Amino acid sequence: MKQERYIQQEFAEYTHLSELGLLPGSRFFLTGVKVTKQKGFGLFNVAGYWRRKYQGKVENEGWYLLTNLETHNTAISAFKSRMGIEAMFKDCKTGGYNEREESC
Repeated sequence: MKQERYIQQEFAEYTHLSELGLLPGSRFFLTGVKVTKQKGFGLFNVAGYWRRKYQGKVENEGWYLLTNLETHNTAISAFKSRMGIEAMFKDCKTGGYNEREESC
């Protein structure tokens, strides 16, 4: 999710994700969060994660993940796997492997 997204924790006012204080090297996990002001949507968990350094560089921003998974570690692990799979699909489509469409 983008850091400008409003969320509402139980018994609190709506706030931007960016106001939760996610900094390099920090993380958080919120349960039972509303992620929209519109009616008809359930509650979700939100995992915040900002790696301190990646390949010697500090990332520009952290991750805000909307999830139904039960723990921070499970949510982050699943997202990391997803990123690897998406990179593989991109390579299959545009990385020189597309000489024959059915190659991937």
